[in-house]
Formats: sequence, C-alpha cells, structure tokens
Amino acid sequence: MTSLRPADDRLGPDTCSVGARLRRDPLVGSAPPARGWLVFEHPGPWPTKASAVFGSLGPQLDARTLAQEVRPMLVRRPGRESPATAWSWWFVDSVTSTWTTGLWTAVDDVDRVLDLVDVRREEARERMTPADPMILVCTHAKHDVCCAVRGRPIAADLARRWPELVWECSHLGGDRFAGNVAMLPDSTFYGGLEADQAEQVVADHLAGMVSLEYYRGSGKHTSAAQAAVAELLRRHGSRRLHDLEVVGVHAVGDGVWDIDIEGVGDLPPRTTLTVERHWRAPERLTCSGLEPKKAAEYAVRA
Repeated sequence: MTSLRPADDRLGPDTCSVGARLRRDPLVGSAPPARGWLVFEHPGPWPTKASAVFGSLGPQLDARTLAQEVRPMLVRRPGRESPATAWSWWFVDSVTSTWTTGLWTAVDDVDRVLDLVDVRREEARERMTPADPMILVCTHAKHDVCCAVRGRPIAADLARRWPELVWECSHLGGDRFAGNVAMLPDSTFYGGLEADQAEQVVADHLAGMVSLEYYRGSGKHTSAAQAAVAELLRRHGSRRLHDLEVVGVHAVGDGVWDIDIEGVGDLPPRTTLTVERHWRAPERLTCSGLEPKKAAEYAVRA
C-alpha cells in the first residue's frame, strides 16, 4: 500500500484516503460488482449523485443497471473542454470483452440506450463487437475530495501517453483507495495509486500483467473470488490474470467460501481455495460518511 507523501498536504489528516493509507487497509476484495458498464460521455459538472444529470430517469437508470451488475458511469476527457453537442456512449460486456457504442444528445437517447441493459439485451448481444481498452480514473470531486485530489494528476499523466484511452470518470467506489483506476473491458480495479505509479500499472495491465500491490479485484468476481485470484497468483509468482478462470464459488459457512479456479501456464489446472471474510473495526470509509463503518477483509487458505 502506498505510503503518505508530501503531495498529500492538500488532504487533511481526517480524509478517508489518508486514514486508509495510515491503517494500511487491504485493497484486495474491494472491487464492486461490474459484469458490464453503461458509460456516457458528459463533460460536467457532475452532481454528487452522477445519475442526477439525467433528471427523473436517474433513479431508474441506477436500479436497472444494479439489477444486471452493470456499472453506470459518466466520463470526460482530462483537462479538455467539450463544445460538442453530441456525446458518445458505450455499453460494455466485461464477461465477453465486447461492446456496442453510439452517440447521444438528449435524455430520450439515454432511455433507449438503457433498454439495451435488460429489455433489449438480445439486441445488444447482436450488436456487440470486440471492445477496445478504456482507462477510467475516478476524479469525482463532489462525491469525495480524495478522488479529485489524487485522481486528476493520474488522469493527466496517463492521458499524455494514452490520449485516446484515458477518461476521468464519476464515482468508482472505494473512495478511501483513491487514486482509483478501472480498466475496461475486463473490469479490473486498481487503488492506492499515485501519479508516478499509475503509468507502469496501466502499461503492465495492457500487456496482460496485473500489479498485485495495487490490485483491488475484478468486478466480474465476488469479493471472495477476488481474494482467491490474488492469492493464487502470488503463490505461483504469476501476474497473468488471463491465465486463470473462476469456475465455482460455494458458500460453506457464514462468511466462508470455497473458490474453484482453473489455470494454464504457470498455474495449476485446478485449485480450490477457502476464503474467510472478517470485519475490521469501524472507520471513516469515505469523506462524506458521518458515522464510522466496518469494512470487510478476506483471508485465504488452501
């Protein structure tokens, strides 16, 4: 986990990301569910609840995407004004690494795109093509100041190397782990990043290698499976996420799961790991949180 740096002076000692660094909160197992993404380009400003930009459609968008484990997201290019009158949208299937995309100009367009998530899902499948990478960096200031202060330098640095792939985005989840980056289409989350670390993490990921020090997990997997994946890679000295597949998640007790993983290359053909969830002492997990809350952590054994 990243240690404190002089640049953190902009953030007070009571902010959530400073506290998480001091406590060395574990990252792995913290990626939110994301078997797909519904992404809308929107230059801003973004309200605290990003979906509110779509007015009365916002609550419906949140509910319908949540039911399908699809993450709704607003994005914009780092440091650029957008005079455009039409913006892009993407519906990404992280399980198949495919997408369909188009343009939107009004809320009615957003409503029709939302239908692809559920009522027109078969049509969406027929339209899907192999997805290009998208690099999402959380900079959602109104949701949490840590995301903006830590995220904006990361987005700016990454955009210099990958200008067509990098987007600032609305709330990714896990504010205390800012800077947060999500890699699409495969829904891999990294956290605890600084600007001078993020470029190598992203470059490695694009080359098929995970940076386990900053790995939160894949939104395609349950939290327990995320922990099992990270542990299996560590045990075998591998960084290749694509060399494994989670094929089974079985509850065997209260907060205990057996995770079945198939592997190739340096990984064994079949492994079962037992993952136990424990609850940490209550802490301030987000800067907007008024009350301390418990966070989960995961222990893995053979």
